[in-house]
Amino acid sequence: MKRLLFLTLAVYYLFLTGDRLYSQLSEAQVKAAFIEKFTHFIDWPDDSVTHKPFVIFVFPDSPMLPFLKQLLSNHRIKNKPVEILVSENLMLLDSANIAIFHSAQQNLMPTIRSIIRDKPILTIGDYPGFLDDGGILLLYREENTIHFSINIKALAHTGLVVSSQLLKLAKIYQSDE
Repeated sequence: MKRLLFLTLAVYYLFLTGDRLYSQLSEAQVKAAFIEKFTHFIDWPDDSVTHKPFVIFVFPDSPMLPFLKQLLSNHRIKNKPVEILVSENLMLLDSANIAIFHSAQQNLMPTIRSIIRDKPILTIGDYPGFLDDGGILLLYREENTIHFSINIKALAHTGLVVSSQLLKLAKIYQSDE
């Protein structure tokens, strides 16, 4: 009888909190999948992906981290093995092909911009103001759907080439400058 009561309460708890938990996990999973798919539509200069793994820099507190690890373990991007570089050391950004940021790093963006200026590093963020901070690609939720915007001005300084197919799907960001 106690076991049945425990199972009933457990199912009831999951029913009440399941949607909220699933939506949090689901958003991070979808964003991780978007990041992997973006790599099919972006070209890096040859010298940035030669003789090294394809490096994705992620901060340890990123909600996407476990899903990126799960999705990209034993995966190849641009015919290179993927290395997920988990660190808070901004000097390691130099070795990345992609760098992922969220709101906890917003105050670091001026330093980050100075480190990666004019380098072939795709910066991806998911906080409001990321594109204003000089980021290249913003992932955001609108009406329970994940969308993305691209900062063409920031992209122009990287040497990255984005396919017209991806640009057609993106909301193009125009700065107020």
